Amino acid sequence: MSVTEQHLHHIARRHDSLSKRYESLKAKGAKLTSRIVRSGEVLLGAGVAGVLQGMSKSPNGPRIAHVPADLAIGLGLEAVAAFDLFGEEWSHHAGNFGTGFLAAYFTEAGFAVGKRKRDTGRFFGAAAVPALPVAAPVAASGDPAAMAEQLLAQMHR
Repeated sequence: MSVTEQHLHHIARRHDSLSKRYESLKAKGAKLTSRIVRSGEVLLGAGVAGVLQGMSKSPNGPRIAHVPADLAIGLGLEAVAAFDLFGEEWSHHAGNFGTGFLAAYFTEAGFAVGKRKRDTGRFFGAAAVPALPVAAPVAASGDPAAMAEQLLAQMHR
């Protein structure tokens, strides 16, 4: 059996085709791995932020210089990524971890806004304070001392 030039061209085309297919699959695998790692880092950041919240003895959660810790840590890690402070290979991992902290902060903030809406009927600001009823006889009399006394009595009920 002899090998012809036509066979060699066919083998070369098959090799090129298989090489391209291999490179395509390798790129897809790297992209998938990257997405899985990124998701894991974000989830880990959110989980650590939740653990910090749970361990905090403060009703407002842990704070760093009067700023919620999850917000401060998240912004700090995002700055590390933005300015490439850990180098090209590692900075984006810090950014992913920071994204998890920010997600935890904004989840908690959104929960608080939703709870406020449920409890007060308003998304932002304090609840509308209902007017204190004033009894007709005292209000009609116009005596400021009696009105003040009645108002204080109603507030202590």
